[in-house]
Amino acid sequence: MRTATFYAHFGGDPYFNMACDEWLMEAARRSPKTVFLRLYTWRPGTVTIGLNQRADSAYDASHIGSTPIIRRVTGGRALYHDLSELTYAVALDTEGADNGSGVTGSISETSRIISEALAAFVDSYGRPVSYVKTSSPENARPDFFHRAPCFASRARYELTDSAGKVVASAQRRIGSVLLQHGSIKLFGVAPHPALPGVGERSTDFVSHEITPDLFMPYASQWAASMAAGLNLEVTTAALTAAECEAINSAAVRLRENPLSRRDPIKQSAVGGSL
Repeated sequence: MRTATFYAHFGGDPYFNMACDEWLMEAARRSPKTVFLRLYTWRPGTVTIGLNQRADSAYDASHIGSTPIIRRVTGGRALYHDLSELTYAVALDTEGADNGSGVTGSISETSRIISEALAAFVDSYGRPVSYVKTSSPENARPDFFHRAPCFASRARYELTDSAGKVVASAQRRIGSVLLQHGSIKLFGVAPHPALPGVGERSTDFVSHEITPDLFMPYASQWAASMAAGLNLEVTTAALTAAECEAINSAAVRLRENPLSRRDPIKQSAVGGSL
């Protein structure tokens, strides 16, 4: 059984959230036998775009308003992280796993195993889901990729139910180290005027803002689902003062240039949208 370190952050500043996920990837490189897990929420709501999207077409700048807009270090497309969303991150070295651990191998294999653990989490709240086995064919079209928001289509190993996509994920590989993170929409997809694509404009969406009292039970259940699905022994931890300082310094740089293309680790090898 492999060990895992779990962090839970409620109401994270958007730039801190992205800098922290990038820090997790570097932490996994430095500690290859440890899996790093994180569950968090956003304050304020934020739009992120994928590493390879064109910023001039990924969102409607005339309608972004005061919403922060940040480029992720992972693939995929634009999405709005509203206050009813849970966001997860998993970082690990695929070559550091003990025998019997499921988090080794190809992008496809690790994506499937993580998706199955995420499905168990969503199922525990009475919302059965299944993972997508084949990506939507329009995902291969460059015009669709750059313009359509994330929840306008389905990609392989993302989770859906009868109402549509519930969990959207993206992965980045640098050597044997991966970062996979994504949005868990237990309460539906919130609309944003800067993302006018089909699937992001739910007229019946009712906000279910996640409060601190609600967040911690979600965090505990999510960690338990990941522990069972990935065969992990999980320990909850808090960032040290030095770690917070490093992440906050990176967040300041990100705030200054939020649409930059970044490599958390040198010698980049990029995995696309799942």
